[in-house]
Amino acid sequence: MIRDFQLTIGDICGDRSGLRVKVEDVDIYDRVHFTVIERTEENEDEAGEMSYTAFLHRFTRLGNTSAKGNAA
Repeated sequence: MIRDFQLTIGDICGDRSGLRVKVEDVDIYDRVHFTVIERTEENEDEAGEMSYTAFLHRFTRLGNTSAKGNAA
């Protein structure tokens, strides 16, 4: 599968409802495993998984927790 957008472990993503998740893994079956880091009232789950395509349609990448800033 060729992807224009690459998810990596540690990416922080959010949806329009305010739900924020952290990508934990993308497995060999193209399932994205994530944990909820900021939930909305409608969503009480703490972890989940969904297909890569469904994840990209729902969430927007906000950042990466493993990214390190370069100090000059």
